[in-house]
Amino acid sequence: MPNLDIETEARIAKYGGILLTERDKRIWPAKDDKVLADWNGLIIAALAFASQTFKHPDSLTIAQAAYKFVQTNMTANERMLRSWCAGEARHPATLDNHAYMAMVNPLPTFAKARSVATR
Repeated sequence: MPNLDIETEARIAKYGGILLTERDKRIWPAKDDKVLADWNGLIIAALAFASQTFKHPDSLTIAQAAYKFVQTNMTANERMLRSWCAGEARHPATLDNHAYMAMVNPLPTFAKARSVATR
């Protein structure tokens, strides 16, 4: 925040407090905390690429864990499922789920992750 004069900062503090008080009275929206296969595919590929590009092995470790989670928790009868929430995977995967998870396969830095995840 830029340097403000004392009077302006006092007004911001006063009205900010009023706004916060009113905001705290509202009913908060529901939390959507499901895990989606397609979004995981995107982030797994990005993390694996970042690991290689920036020489950051922790990114690959995180990508491996996410890949293993999808492979372990989001499949049924050897088929990928679209979403996971509260311990339950549901809904058959769609084309975008498969496409984004497939982005991981050609990445050379991810060969080790695939072997770890399939154990």
